[in-house]
Amino acid sequence: MQAGGGGMGWLSVAPLIFIFAIFYFLLILPQQRRQKKWTAMLDALKTGDKVVTSGGLRGTIMALKMIPFICAFLPITSCWK
Repeated sequence: MQAGGGGMGWLSVAPLIFIFAIFYFLLILPQQRRQKKWTAMLDALKTGDKVVTSGGLRGTIMALKMIPFICAFLPITSCWK
């Protein structure tokens, strides 16, 4: 047994801790913030709000339930601004 062998254990674990910290700050934390903003946006929706889908369809929310909500889409020729 060596008396100074315990210090080498921390040096071998340090890169793993560093990599986990990088993943947390670059991937996990931003995703959690995005999820909170998304949830707040969904909670703020109300009947009569005008929305644009990710596909570019524009519509007005007609009724809200848990999920899904009912949205009336306008004809392509008439657009609201």
